[in-house]
Amino acid sequence: KSHPCMRDCTNSQPLICSYDWQIEWYEVLSKACLDCPFNLTSCNLKECVSANGINRAIIAVNRILPGPAINVCFGDEVRVRVHNKLHNIEGITIHWHGIHQKGSPFMDGVNMITQCPITSHTYFDYRFIADSHGTHMWHAHSGLQRADGAFGPIIVRESKRSNPFAFAYDFDLPEHVIVVHDWLN
Repeated sequence: KSHPCMRDCTNSQPLICSYDWQIEWYEVLSKACLDCPFNLTSCNLKECVSANGINRAIIAVNRILPGPAINVCFGDEVRVRVHNKLHNIEGITIHWHGIHQKGSPFMDGVNMITQCPITSHTYFDYRFIADSHGTHMWHAHSGLQRADGAFGPIIVRESKRSNPFAFAYDFDLPEHVIVVHDWLN
Protein backbone atom coordinates (compact mmCIF):
# COMPACT_ATOMS: atom_id res chain seq x y z
CA LYS A 1 0.00 0.00 0.00
CA SER A 2 1.42 3.34 -1.02
CA HIS A 3 1.78 6.29 1.35
CA PRO A 4 1.32 9.86 0.02
CA CYS A 5 4.79 10.80 1.29
CA MET A 6 6.44 8.09 -0.84
CA ARG A 7 7.02 10.27 -3.86
CA ASP A 8 9.61 11.77 -6.17
CA CYS A 9 11.25 14.56 -4.19
CA THR A 10 12.05 16.78 -7.20
CA ASN A 11 10.28 20.14 -6.92
CA SER A 12 8.42 18.76 -3.93
CA GLN A 13 7.08 20.99 -1.19
CA PRO A 14 7.54 19.55 2.33
CA LEU A 15 4.58 17.48 3.50
CA ILE A 16 3.28 16.37 6.86
CA CYS A 17 3.76 12.59 6.81
CA SER A 18 1.56 10.83 9.37
CA TYR A 19 1.83 7.21 10.49
CA ASP A 20 -0.22 5.24 13.01
CA TRP A 21 1.50 2.35 14.76
CA GLN A 22 0.08 -0.34 17.03
CA ILE A 23 2.85 -2.03 19.04
CA GLU A 24 1.98 -5.36 20.62
CA TRP A 25 3.28 -8.78 21.54
CA TYR A 26 2.69 -11.11 18.61
CA GLU A 27 3.92 -14.50 17.48
CA VAL A 28 5.93 -15.96 14.63
CA LEU A 29 3.72 -18.50 12.78
CA SER A 30 0.57 -17.40 14.63
CA LYS A 31 -2.91 -18.60 13.67
CA ALA A 32 -2.90 -15.88 10.98
CA CYS A 33 -0.40 -18.09 9.07
CA LEU A 34 -2.84 -21.01 8.75
CA ASP A 35 -0.63 -23.88 7.51
CA CYS A 36 2.57 -21.97 6.77
CA PRO A 37 5.36 -23.21 6.30
CA PHE A 38 3.82 -26.37 4.80
CA ASN A 39 1.79 -24.31 2.31
CA LEU A 40 3.93 -21.38 1.12
CA THR A 41 0.87 -19.46 -0.09
CA SER A 42 -0.27 -19.22 3.54
CA CYS A 43 3.06 -17.59 4.48
CA ASN A 44 2.09 -14.52 2.42
CA LEU A 45 -1.22 -13.93 4.20
CA LYS A 46 -1.86 -10.58 5.83
CA GLU A 47 -0.63 -10.56 9.45
CA CYS A 48 1.36 -13.77 8.97
CA VAL A 49 4.88 -13.32 10.30
CA SER A 50 6.87 -16.35 9.19
CA ALA A 51 10.33 -14.94 10.06
CA ASN A 52 12.74 -17.90 10.06
CA GLY A 53 10.03 -20.47 10.76
CA ILE A 54 10.82 -20.82 14.46
CA ASN A 55 7.80 -20.18 16.67
CA ARG A 56 8.57 -17.42 19.16
CA ALA A 57 7.08 -14.31 20.71
CA ILE A 58 7.90 -11.01 19.00
CA ILE A 59 7.08 -7.35 19.43
CA ALA A 60 5.37 -6.38 16.19
CA VAL A 61 4.46 -2.96 14.86
CA ASN A 62 1.21 -3.18 12.90
CA ARG A 63 1.68 -6.97 12.92
CA ILE A 64 4.60 -6.95 10.48
CA LEU A 65 8.28 -7.77 10.84
CA PRO A 66 10.37 -5.76 10.26
CA GLY A 67 8.09 -2.90 11.22
CA PRO A 68 6.66 -0.34 8.78
CA ALA A 69 9.00 1.64 6.56
CA ILE A 70 8.90 5.42 6.69
CA ASN A 71 9.64 6.93 3.25
CA VAL A 72 9.79 10.74 3.19
CA CYS A 73 11.55 13.58 1.44
CA PHE A 74 14.17 15.77 3.07
CA GLY A 75 12.40 18.54 5.01
CA ASP A 76 9.10 16.67 5.49
CA GLU A 77 7.54 16.70 8.95
CA VAL A 78 7.23 13.15 10.27
CA ARG A 79 4.43 12.37 12.69
CA VAL A 80 4.19 8.90 14.19
CA ARG A 81 1.47 8.07 16.70
CA VAL A 82 2.69 5.08 18.71
CA HIS A 83 -0.03 3.11 20.52
CA ASN A 84 1.55 0.92 23.19
CA LYS A 85 -0.52 -2.26 23.40
CA LEU A 86 2.13 -4.27 25.24
CA HIS A 87 1.14 -6.34 28.27
CA ASN A 88 1.08 -5.24 31.90
CA ILE A 89 3.13 -2.11 32.51
CA GLU A 90 5.72 -2.54 29.77
CA GLY A 91 6.80 0.83 28.44
CA ILE A 92 8.39 1.57 25.07
CA THR A 93 10.18 4.40 23.28
CA ILE A 94 11.19 4.68 19.61
CA HIS A 95 14.64 5.97 18.62
CA TRP A 96 15.30 7.33 15.14
CA HIS A 97 18.88 6.42 14.15
CA GLY A 98 20.42 8.95 11.79
CA ILE A 99 17.84 11.68 12.33
CA HIS A 100 19.63 14.63 13.94
CA GLN A 101 16.56 15.95 15.80
CA LYS A 102 17.67 19.59 15.47
CA GLY A 103 15.02 21.57 17.29
CA SER A 104 13.28 18.44 18.60
CA PRO A 105 15.73 16.63 20.92
CA PHE A 106 12.83 15.48 23.11
CA MET A 107 11.63 13.31 20.18
CA ASP A 108 14.85 11.27 20.04
CA GLY A 109 13.23 8.37 21.93
CA VAL A 110 16.14 7.44 24.17
CA ASN A 111 14.50 5.79 27.16
CA MET A 112 14.85 7.82 30.38
CA ILE A 113 17.24 10.32 28.70
CA THR A 114 15.14 12.28 26.20
CA GLN A 115 11.80 10.69 27.04
CA CYS A 116 9.98 8.63 29.64
CA PRO A 117 8.59 5.37 28.26
CA ILE A 118 5.15 5.33 26.68
CA THR A 119 3.20 3.35 29.25
CA SER A 120 1.05 0.43 28.20
CA HIS A 121 -2.40 1.23 26.81
CA THR A 122 -1.47 4.85 26.06
CA TYR A 123 -0.01 6.57 23.01
CA PHE A 124 2.61 9.18 22.17
CA ASP A 125 2.97 11.41 19.12
CA TYR A 126 6.48 11.73 17.74
CA ARG A 127 6.98 14.84 15.58
CA PHE A 128 10.21 15.84 13.89
CA ILE A 129 11.66 17.12 10.62
CA ALA A 130 13.40 14.61 8.35
CA ASP A 131 16.70 16.46 8.49
CA SER A 132 19.30 14.05 7.09
CA HIS A 133 19.31 12.29 3.71
CA GLY A 134 19.78 8.56 3.49
CA THR A 135 18.62 5.18 4.68
CA HIS A 136 18.33 5.03 8.44
CA MET A 137 16.72 2.80 11.04
CA TRP A 138 14.15 3.25 13.77
CA HIS A 139 13.92 0.86 16.71
CA ALA A 140 12.50 0.43 20.18
CA HIS A 141 14.88 1.75 22.79
CA SER A 142 13.72 -0.08 25.92
CA GLY A 143 15.28 -3.33 27.12
CA LEU A 144 15.44 -6.05 24.47
CA GLN A 145 12.45 -4.83 22.46
CA ARG A 146 14.57 -4.15 19.36
CA ALA A 147 15.89 -7.73 19.43
CA ASP A 148 12.29 -8.95 19.75
CA GLY A 149 11.24 -7.27 16.50
CA ALA A 150 10.46 -3.57 17.09
CA PHE A 151 12.61 -2.06 14.31
CA GLY A 152 12.34 -0.89 10.73
CA PRO A 153 13.73 1.45 8.05
CA ILE A 154 13.36 5.19 7.71
CA ILE A 155 14.36 6.53 4.31
CA VAL A 156 14.85 10.26 3.77
CA ARG A 157 15.04 10.91 0.03
CA GLU A 158 16.41 13.94 -1.74
CA SER A 159 15.78 15.28 -5.22
CA LYS A 160 17.81 13.71 -8.03
CA ARG A 161 19.21 17.17 -8.77
CA SER A 162 20.77 17.50 -5.30
CA ASN A 163 21.89 13.85 -5.02
CA PRO A 164 25.48 13.56 -6.31
CA PHE A 165 25.06 9.77 -6.70
CA ALA A 166 21.75 9.76 -8.58
CA PHE A 167 23.53 8.84 -11.82
CA ALA A 168 24.61 5.51 -10.23
CA TYR A 169 21.07 4.17 -9.83
CA ASP A 170 19.11 2.43 -12.56
CA PHE A 171 16.15 2.18 -10.18
CA ASP A 172 15.65 3.74 -6.76
CA LEU A 173 12.53 1.97 -5.48
CA PRO A 174 11.10 1.64 -1.96
CA GLU A 175 10.99 -2.15 -2.27
CA HIS A 176 14.78 -2.19 -2.73
CA VAL A 177 15.51 -1.46 0.94
CA ILE A 178 17.37 -4.13 2.89
CA VAL A 179 17.15 -4.14 6.68
CA VAL A 180 19.97 -5.97 8.46
CA HIS A 181 19.25 -7.11 12.00
CA ASP A 182 20.39 -9.72 14.53
CA TRP A 183 17.77 -12.41 14.95
CA LEU A 184 17.82 -14.99 17.73
CA ASN A 185 15.56 -17.99 18.17
